Amino acid sequence: GTPESARDLSVSLDNVAKVALRRGDLGVAEQTYARSLTIREDLNRQLGTPESARDLSVSLDNVAQVALRRGDLGVAEQTLSQAVWAMEEACNKMPNAPWVAELERLRNMLRTTRGNR
Repeated sequence: GTPESARDLSVSLDNVAKVALRRGDLGVAEQTYARSLTIREDLNRQLGTPESARDLSVSLDNVAQVALRRGDLGVAEQTLSQAVWAMEEACNKMPNAPWVAELERLRNMLRTTRGNR
């Protein structure tokens, strides 16, 4: 398929995972977010655009949120660290990107997670 269809699939998977998370089904949420993350890692490798780096950061953040809900601070910290890196990459590639606030939110979450370990 095309990069666009792969991204559409990853967005759909995120939506399924959000519903599972709201229902408290952490197992389904985790598996579904992981599938979306794999797609977005591939897309970022292929495309290397600011948008693909931002999408990768969003997927990493989603995986971290499930880890936090599970109480797995080690996985959450590692994944949030990767999310910050990907968002920094996106912001560096597009200095006027509207994602600076998102980057700061991720940095704050990472600091909080590290502080709770």
